[in-house]
Amino acid sequence: MNTWGKQVAIVAACGAVLVGCSDDGNSTKAGGGSPPMTLRIGTADQPGFPGADQIEEFARHVEELSEGRVRIEPAWRVAEEIEDWDQVVGRKVVSGELDMGLIPAQAWDTEGVTSLRALHAPFLVTSDELVRKVVTSDLAATMLAGLDAVDLTGLALLPEGMRHLFVFGDGDVDLFDLDGKVVRAPTSETTSALFEAFGATADDLDGQNDRFLAGARDGSVAAAESEFALAGCCLPMASTAAANLTLFPKVNSLVISTEAYESLGEDLQQVLRDAADRTLEWAVAAMPSEADQVAEFCNGGGTIVNAPESELAAMQAAVAPVYAELERDETTKQLIERIQAIKAELPTPRAIAPCGPAATSGTAHGDETTVFPDGVYRMEITAEFLMAAGVDRANAFEHAGTWTLTFEDGRFQEGTCVGTYSVQDGRVEIVLGIDPQCGTAAGEVLFSAGWTLEDDQLQFTDVRSGHGSDLLIATLFGGQPFTKID
Repeated sequence: MNTWGKQVAIVAACGAVLVGCSDDGNSTKAGGGSPPMTLRIGTADQPGFPGADQIEEFARHVEELSEGRVRIEPAWRVAEEIEDWDQVVGRKVVSGELDMGLIPAQAWDTEGVTSLRALHAPFLVTSDELVRKVVTSDLAATMLAGLDAVDLTGLALLPEGMRHLFVFGDGDVDLFDLDGKVVRAPTSETTSALFEAFGATADDLDGQNDRFLAGARDGSVAAAESEFALAGCCLPMASTAAANLTLFPKVNSLVISTEAYESLGEDLQQVLRDAADRTLEWAVAAMPSEADQVAEFCNGGGTIVNAPESELAAMQAAVAPVYAELERDETTKQLIERIQAIKAELPTPRAIAPCGPAATSGTAHGDETTVFPDGVYRMEITAEFLMAAGVDRANAFEHAGTWTLTFEDGRFQEGTCVGTYSVQDGRVEIVLGIDPQCGTAAGEVLFSAGWTLEDDQLQFTDVRSGHGSDLLIATLFGGQPFTKID
């Protein structure tokens, strides 16, 4: 840094925006007894939450890259039990009360920032891989640039997890009947519009957990918008969620007051940017998968179902007015289109198996029987995949290849082997014919399983062999999805 830059940084450190000017007697790498510059970063989160982990990671990188010249001081739970808690944190950064903030990106649409809304367009960003692609692409810079409107500088968009709808109750709940109901959700114009499209009202309940608990118990609050990683610990009662109904991702914006940022000088500005880049790289790698989060949720007593295609199509149609409003802004429209293009290039996420007392494959309402989706499905499996799952070498090579399954009005066919299938209690059971073409399984139950169907991907779940090796049958038919080809 040149001499002028050093003078600016020293003056800024003793101004109203930055703190840490008093000599605490501690020696630093910055030279002799000079105390480190301190930047206070605010969040509505508390230690132990994903957002707090991101702040601590960022602070570690800043201290390391600045060689002790800059310290990040977290201010936890800045807006506890306050209406619009995320916005309160953001306003404190805008006003200069805080130097920095970690604020969910969805919160900014109430504050005059429109460039981040595409991230939360309903049902658009619906997978771990897609959100990682978006936040590490040039789209992130375009989205963060909109923060100029409120005199903030965006450093990074840090992914946290996918958001779902959690409906309260441990019985037979209807995820799709939200008309006239209240859904607990952090304040956001886009989120409110989403739930209004379903006839519901989004309310952050002033951040007060006692109101939230009372509302969930007396039925006045029917559901919550949250993520699987938090649902087990932070929702007030048992809930049911549809794993294949992803609302949008939660992405945190790492921001700094532009006044504070410009006061730092070029070398410290670069330190913050480099630290933000490293934190983004860490957040992308550390974000737990949906599958892992769902497993933990299920183990904690939660219930997972899968929404039928008809319900998904109806909900997609219902949010058309939300898209129409979002796309009135040309930048948002272009961002949505670019995200859709990235999404089209990615493979369909693997379906997640239902769990819990109310879980039935193929339906979200606990029917005793359900209709299996007829069609022709194909899957190619390698010997290496089978052996990696523990199948012995001989069986792996014997069963590797392309498998084509045909289901039509109770009739099943695989190759030249013909049999029947039936559905009971949300499970399909396949019985092979007695023809020798069916091999040693002729006349036997091939397998029974639950299933999910997302787009053209049929995933058998909880596969149980009717003969032979459970491991072979479970891996062969449940190890990876079948693609519908007809």
